[in-house]
Amino acid sequence: MDSDFQAFENSSFACTPAQPLRKGDVLAANVSGDEEWSLDTGGPQHFPIVGMVKTSDAKFHALYPAVLKVKTDIKPGAVLHAGGYQIEAKRQVKSGESISVLVVGDGILSVEAVDDAGSKPWFAAFKDDMTRNDRASAIETWGIGRADRPNEA
Repeated sequence: MDSDFQAFENSSFACTPAQPLRKGDVLAANVSGDEEWSLDTGGPQHFPIVGMVKTSDAKFHALYPAVLKVKTDIKPGAVLHAGGYQIEAKRQVKSGESISVLVVGDGILSVEAVDDAGSKPWFAAFKDDMTRNDRASAIETWGIGRADRPNEA
């Protein structure tokens, strides 16, 4: 499994991967069907440090566990445009709060779902230039990753 994911920061948040990965890093992985999961775990709920899943758009998407430290208050239900992202939270987020997230392409999604049904993350930040299809694919990847990860504790 080959990947590249490093910490990044903007005016709204700082995002730090569970384990920084650079292009060329080689990881042992479980590979089956349309999924790959690193054997190494880290971050929230012992999540594999990188996964790759195929979604209904027939593309493979990587997902990485990370911690997002928020730099501004976010009101529930409001959409905040800041730092090149559209940010939405279903519950109150205070400046300085840390959220366990999965980074999927240009999307950052809370590990936790908004409700028991688990169909959507309670926190989402998407780069301003992401298309509706890219956002839907990121959320689909998030759902597959939450449901199918092999290293559950």
